[in-house]
Amino acid sequence: MVCVEIVKLSCFAEEAPRELLEEWKMLYNEYRQDMQSSLQNEADKNAAADEVIEKYKRIFYGQTRKYYLSEAGDVYTSGKKEDWPVIEAVDFHTTKKKKEHLFVEARALYQVVYDYAESQRRKASSIKEQQSAIRLCGFAWRVAGTALCALCISSRAEKPMLCSESAFKEMFGRT
Repeated sequence: MVCVEIVKLSCFAEEAPRELLEEWKMLYNEYRQDMQSSLQNEADKNAAADEVIEKYKRIFYGQTRKYYLSEAGDVYTSGKKEDWPVIEAVDFHTTKKKKEHLFVEARALYQVVYDYAESQRRKASSIKEQQSAIRLCGFAWRVAGTALCALCISSRAEKPMLCSESAFKEMFGRT
């Protein structure tokens, strides 16, 4: 059988803090259940799925969280939920989180999702099942894509190229 590979980008290789990996494992499991439930919505599956993604964008970019990074970059737990900081944001451009903190969390989300996708790919018994496993990686990009791109760009000593979404779609034939 021909093998399909899932390859992690080197710019996300640095190991994320264990606490954030554990938190994103829990959230990713919750996401998969939420998405499965949303797809039961016969009326409008796309709208229901979009709502699920928006929920996890709010969690990633700002919603109250159990684990945070200190000024020194250490992970800490704020004891009582009412003491957890509240930051409302739904995307990279509106978040109040420090970029360095966002990047650590993006790496954790990426590693959890790609590790899970790889585990599913290894279990696959057909090319079609392997390709389905690859699609699982999309969660990281739908939720934290802009942060992941910014992290990757910041890790390279290259000048980034700016391109609008509509121009990109036009260049690569996506609608």
